[in-house]
Amino acid sequence: MKLLRETIRKLLLSEAAKNILDLPPDVYIGIDDMDDEIAIFFCDSEGNSKRLGNINMELPPRAAGPCNGAYLITWVEATSGYGPLLYDLAMEYATKKGGGLTADRKTVQPEAIRIWDYYASQRGDVNPIQLDAYEDGTDKSCRMKAAKNNNPDWKQSALSKAWKKSDVILSQLEASQKIVYV
Repeated sequence: MKLLRETIRKLLLSEAAKNILDLPPDVYIGIDDMDDEIAIFFCDSEGNSKRLGNINMELPPRAAGPCNGAYLITWVEATSGYGPLLYDLAMEYATKKGGGLTADRKTVQPEAIRIWDYYASQRGDVNPIQLDAYEDGTDKSCRMKAAKNNNPDWKQSALSKAWKKSDVILSQLEASQKIVYV
């Protein structure tokens, strides 16, 4: 029964996830890159938000450690089905910038944990980079309360990794002139 529930969850996540072909013709991807902080969101051709969703990421504060150059997710909000697309876009952009993308170091919502777990178990197009850990489960490069609390063997957790992805979607959006830099 548990296996059946997990299979149904995975199927729903994969089928519910939208891709760029699902974007209405008047919807673009906005990218506001301030180097240490980046916002990616759905917008019109002028860069005005369409309120379908946004994802924010930033380099970790100096006190937290460098996280191997990975950007941390700091905020995600999306209408149904658009969250995974935002994660993919953020991961591709963060990979282009350097260290890839990792989960927030303080809190991770259950929906986000499912997305990270899906990357770990179902997505062959993403590459995990294990963040360093001491034997006691703390991350010496980037403090990780969320993974330590959710999985006692946090090196096995998708949250203990930075993730990289080649820029397939971003390249498609660039080619179709669907990205607005603000």
